[in-house]
Amino acid sequence: MMHGLLSYSGISAKVSAMKSRLLTEEQFREILAQPDVPAVVAWLRQRGNYEYVLRSLDDAHLHRGNIEPLLRESVYYDFTKLYKFANAEQKEFLGIYMMRYEVYFLKECLYAIFGQRPERPDLSAFPRYFGRISQLRFTELTEAETIEEFVSLLSGTLYAPAMSKVLAGDHPTIFDFETALDLFYFGLLWKTKGKASNKSEMTELTHILGAKFDMLNIIWIHRCKANYHMSDADIYALLLPVNYRLSKSEIKAMVEADSVQTAENVIGNSYYARQFGDFTSEKLEACYSAILKEILARESRNNPYSPAVLYSYLYYKDHEVDRIVIATECVRYKISPELAEVHISCR
Repeated sequence: MMHGLLSYSGISAKVSAMKSRLLTEEQFREILAQPDVPAVVAWLRQRGNYEYVLRSLDDAHLHRGNIEPLLRESVYYDFTKLYKFANAEQKEFLGIYMMRYEVYFLKECLYAIFGQRPERPDLSAFPRYFGRISQLRFTELTEAETIEEFVSLLSGTLYAPAMSKVLAGDHPTIFDFETALDLFYFGLLWKTKGKASNKSEMTELTHILGAKFDMLNIIWIHRCKANYHMSDADIYALLLPVNYRLSKSEIKAMVEADSVQTAENVIGNSYYARQFGDFTSEKLEACYSAILKEILARESRNNPYSPAVLYSYLYYKDHEVDRIVIATECVRYKISPELAEVHISCR
């Protein structure tokens, strides 16, 4: 505890100040009450944590494709503020956490290469915020025209082995590359708990990441069974090799269930269904969000001088931007504030 206090007291205070500026539920209701998208942007510009990234936005181009990337920039801006303030130990943790943003960047590049986007996205924010701390060649990757060129540009990075392995496969698809990126990143994140400076930190990271990966496995299994009708072998290939509150036998029963209903019955008897109310297959993603928020709040409250405070804040910030994007779309399409609240409460 003394080590954590000495190491994290400064950055914990900074996180506390930043967290106080996150939007309240009442402020989200104010967003939903705005008459149109320009009014939403004007409202956000009055908030210091969004004014910086939105001030250059031309009001004549207020569509989602322009607004969302700028809102995402506010996450990167907050990350870099924490990174600059962090000590060497905290920088190591944040460096691994940063890879979630790198994975997002790499996926956007893949969508462009595979023709999944009508036009190339503006990814110029990444070198501005992460250029000094990332190994990625952002500008060159953004301009890559073929998957072979893309993979070659990853040479020397942590992503190279996983991406090269996929490229060497038989007719790899964008889904194969996305899955490999996710499995690599989540696997690396799981290993971070082994680098914790003490037993308490290892325990809290296990609680946070273990629940996250268990829930992701449940969601992916259910999607595969209900929507894609994938073979058992293909489903197993997608799963994170982590067992926290889910046993191997439960995973096996879900994957190899002879019907969606049978799989849902197994899910309904899992630890998470027993511990958290209103846990149904129709609300898996909302439950995932609620469970993770509850665990993060508990761990950061119980261990205020630990990596949990960094993970917690960055998760909440990401989550807030997701909700703002949804709220803005609800205003755009004139969805009633009452129904819109339901939409954003599911995030």
